[in-house]
Amino acid sequence: MNPFWIYILEASTGIALVWTLYYIFLRKLTFFGWNRFFLLAGMFFSLILPILNIPLNLNNGIPVQDFMLSLNTFQTLSDGTNVISSMSLFNISQGILYLYFAVAGSKLIVFGIGTVSLFYKVKGSERLKFQNNDIYFHPDFKPSSFLNMILMPTTNKKIPGNLQILLHESEHVRLGHFWDLLFIYFTKSLLWINPFVYLLENALREVHEFQADRKVIQQTTFKDYCQILLDNINHGHDNHLINSFNQFQIKNRIVMMNKSRSTNVKKWRYLIGMPLLVLMIGLFSSKIAGQNEKVIGNWTGSDFEFTLNEGPDLKDVIEGGKNLHMNGKFILNKNKTYQIMDPNGTINGKGTWNINSRNLILTDQDGSTTEYLIEEVTDKKLITVHKVSTETPLGKVVGVIRLTYSKD
Repeated sequence: MNPFWIYILEASTGIALVWTLYYIFLRKLTFFGWNRFFLLAGMFFSLILPILNIPLNLNNGIPVQDFMLSLNTFQTLSDGTNVISSMSLFNISQGILYLYFAVAGSKLIVFGIGTVSLFYKVKGSERLKFQNNDIYFHPDFKPSSFLNMILMPTTNKKIPGNLQILLHESEHVRLGHFWDLLFIYFTKSLLWINPFVYLLENALREVHEFQADRKVIQQTTFKDYCQILLDNINHGHDNHLINSFNQFQIKNRIVMMNKSRSTNVKKWRYLIGMPLLVLMIGLFSSKIAGQNEKVIGNWTGSDFEFTLNEGPDLKDVIEGGKNLHMNGKFILNKNKTYQIMDPNGTINGKGTWNINSRNLILTDQDGSTTEYLIEEVTDKKLITVHKVSTETPLGKVVGVIRLTYSKD
């Protein structure tokens, strides 16, 4: 499996675990600051821990190896034979990968356009001050906050009449909720295919609202504030980086404001974060030892695939490499030594081997190293991938070789 898909799978699994534990154990607690930290920290570790063992870059993540071409090959091609690049076939998995990134990129483009549009409106807005915060009035604005700005419609510029709303939005600004939303927006762009990332976003936004509501009811009556929530029930906002004044279910917010504060004894529930972290580390970052055990043994070449990305298709060279690989031997010993033999039993290479992340590193007797990306390894099969590049009299040749082995 492509390393990027492995990363997406593991990061998505981490996000799902974080949201599930939050929903079961923490969502009904009134420790809003603690809940916020749990969600953000869980999301952060879900994104970071898989990186510890998986290279994320695409073609650049495939080790590059220069390959040698014999002079006899060029002599056979010097008669002007037109070599057609027939082996450069469309890679479906690579196409899917590019499509995935196209969707992620489109989300970032939408984010950029929306942000520029918002700043343009802010520039043409009327500005007032409220408790060291800037309030911007514009006909298109709804009660919300963005960065350190409070956004308000121009329908009512009287601060006393909007005091509760302004208190609510100023708390979003004070607590820096914008940066949480920025973080989760980029996470959504990367993991857009994972439904749990949207559930986690909703949970985090809800915690933001609970925090801001608590600030307001400390300075106004509960009944009056509930009425304001009902009066502004349709005041949502389309920008995903904006904390809108009434963007979530009124019922949940009213219930939480009217709920008795959770006792400190219940803070033990946050200790679930420790076994969760250990579990994620175990799932995502402890594979190298297992890979070492699986690659040890005698392997026989069973398949050879070459994808030409650039340059002339030198068929004779590719066929020569295939003939050396098919039924050849690749021996990886427990003492970290290796041997490579062609089908006739001639030794073509020997030295030491090691595994770094998902790369199989061979060091020959002269000290030269060659890296192969381990695409798949099981008890019976080993697949390695590496990118090859060399200059030839017919032009530069760049491609990807995929070697498949079966265990003897």
